[in-house]
Amino acid sequence: MITTLPGLYLVSVGLLKPLTVLLRPSNSVELCTPFWLRMTNVIFAVGNLYVLYCLIWKLHSQTSKNFSTLKGLMKALNLAMFPVLYFFTFLYYTDAGSTFFTLLMYLLSLYGNHTLAAIIGGAAVMMRQTNIVWAAFAGGTAVASCIIDYSHCPDVAEKDHGRHLTDWEYYDLLKSSLIKAVNNPKKGYARLLVQVAAVAWPYAALGLGFCAFVILNGGIVVGDISSHVACLHLPQFFYCCSFLALFAFPFTFSYHKAVTFIRFLRDNVITVVVIGGAMVTAVYYFTYTHPYLLADNRHYPFYIWRKIYQRHELARYGLVPVYVYSLWSCHMQLRYRNPLWKLTFLLCLVLASVPQHLVEFRYFILPYLFFRIHTRSFGAWKLLMEFVAYCVVNAATLRLFLEKPFVWEGVSEQQRFMW
Repeated sequence: MITTLPGLYLVSVGLLKPLTVLLRPSNSVELCTPFWLRMTNVIFAVGNLYVLYCLIWKLHSQTSKNFSTLKGLMKALNLAMFPVLYFFTFLYYTDAGSTFFTLLMYLLSLYGNHTLAAIIGGAAVMMRQTNIVWAAFAGGTAVASCIIDYSHCPDVAEKDHGRHLTDWEYYDLLKSSLIKAVNNPKKGYARLLVQVAAVAWPYAALGLGFCAFVILNGGIVVGDISSHVACLHLPQFFYCCSFLALFAFPFTFSYHKAVTFIRFLRDNVITVVVIGGAMVTAVYYFTYTHPYLLADNRHYPFYIWRKIYQRHELARYGLVPVYVYSLWSCHMQLRYRNPLWKLTFLLCLVLASVPQHLVEFRYFILPYLFFRIHTRSFGAWKLLMEFVAYCVVNAATLRLFLEKPFVWEGVSEQQRFMW
């Protein structure tokens, strides 16, 4: 059932219709076929590689000590081959196009072209409605950068030869810097508000347009609205963090990180107990099982849910330590980012995951890419390990899809395994 706006179909028509007109006299090629429609996503995949590299260069070329052009290109290649995204490039799904327009929007935002970024954000929403969250992320981080620049506060949470400031230390530093700036007769609150408005208005306009769509449509979903009702699915955030940590395993799992995590547990017992208790409560009261999850055995989440979560009634609680470690490891990868950025990213991560009733790995593609492009992870061996792992996973999933079809009882068409 189609539940997204027709962005992918409009792009396909825009690309293939002119070719059809040009080739009509010869009548040699029929372009309205699954092959040529899927080629649209291959074009998007090439675009994703380029935009990913541009983002990585913009974010790290001047700030990451071990960055190089080759390592940046290798990281971009790895992310372009991210298994869930890579797999759906070869099917006529919206993921490749959705990713391209969303990342391009963010790239334009980083370069200060906010009007064009919001226009591209509209194209991203046409691909998938939930991309409005990442338009809010682009706008939110742009406004945060505007405030930080205005106050002449450092953009990264580092001090004293790279020592990481705590979030509260950074907030105090930003507060004092901002007060000093607005008390300057040449600046003041009015100029700050003007600068913030100049940055925020394109994203606000996009947000208002999206709100109008939701009101007129009666919801965010088009098509089968009854099967895609938003809910407070808090464990989705835990699944998302675990997903991020798992696929970034060369950077989130190591002996050194295990020792550091144990030290963190020892030094923050009360905090860990409170967080763990909150997670257990969320798992108990807010775990939902979508009917599609248990009805469709083509998708990997079906087997994860059946083999792990339904194996025993206490299994879902046994995974809470995994959620705690995943949340900690993701935070450690982003620890150098300033707290305003981290708060914006956290809110958008929650908005992108928690309202989703269905557990679907495709929902985690953009959270993962935004997470990874901001991490300072340019160790050559780790990047190579990530590349090899992704190649193996991609080869295995494609082989399973192509060579291991199966048939549902009462249905003549072959079914295939997929993410």
